[in-house]
Amino acid sequence: MVDLPGHGFTRPLPGGTMQLERVVGALDELLAALECAPTCTIGHSAGAAIACRLRLETGKGGEVMALNGALAPLVRHAPSLPASLLRPFMVNPLLPRILSAHASDRTVGRLLDGTGSHIPRTQRELYRRLFRYSGHLEGTLAMMADWDLESVRRDLDRLSGPLHLL
Repeated sequence: MVDLPGHGFTRPLPGGTMQLERVVGALDELLAALECAPTCTIGHSAGAAIACRLRLETGKGGEVMALNGALAPLVRHAPSLPASLLRPFMVNPLLPRILSAHASDRTVGRLLDGTGSHIPRTQRELYRRLFRYSGHLEGTLAMMADWDLESVRRDLDRLSGPLHLL
């Protein structure tokens, strides 16, 4: 199991961008360095998009198990704002600090409940600690600013091998 670059306590990718293709490239390099050829890749949320893109771009990863997968844009039916307008807001270095300072039990609980996943109380405390680390939030916001999930949704029909949506 791996943390995404810039997530958890893992360093971000050099260069300050988190495009899906760069994250997949970093994972592909890790798999090569470990001489690992998984026959099944399990991804939760954004990890599901990475698993699908890894399979699409490299043929690696085997079948994909998507746990509450982020395989489409968050708001598909609302008018979309151009990414160029959102990116400066999302990558502002003050935003993660402000958000981490307000990572109360209630706020983190609402965010976790919004994922649709059942997360036990003990793990909610771990998430609260993680959300209080501004480096993690900075990586998450950079990822959200740089990803094109519409292309993931559009390319799913080209995915070879099984995709299990859980």
